[in-house]
Amino acid sequence: MARFPLVHGSHIETLTQDELKHHLDQQTVGYFQEMARGLSTFRFDSFATVAGASVTLPASGALGPELGFAWSVQRITADNLGAADVLHVYRNVATPGNLLGTITAGQSFHAGSKGAILRSDERLVITGTALTATGDITVNGEGLEVPELSLYKIL
Repeated sequence: MARFPLVHGSHIETLTQDELKHHLDQQTVGYFQEMARGLSTFRFDSFATVAGASVTLPASGALGPELGFAWSVQRITADNLGAADVLHVYRNVATPGNLLGTITAGQSFHAGSKGAILRSDERLVITGTALTATGDITVNGEGLEVPELSLYKIL
């Protein structure tokens, strides 16, 4: 506890009980509002045309969270795949070290209980080679979105 010498005629100010209660109430309300804020769901879809038995999605643009947000990707499904076709899901770049999982005609990509986490500077890249499918491949997915500083809320 801090000590202050008191000199005759000096003053010390402290909070009254009502002022202290007011500040504690404000802090408590703010805490619970922050705990409730920001958790949302998202959905996406993208398509690309198979060319030379290969496809890369998204065909244009980026598939990931906006600046300042993070995603927990829960599911990605593909439509119009051939029976033996496989799509690979990557984070940022299609390299083996960034592989998150695969999608087949009968099986969606599920990233587990916490999902595949993407921060605001990260994107999904989905590729397939030696495909038997022709025409457009469509993928869609869903998950949870939070402000990036609140990522702990979905972990």
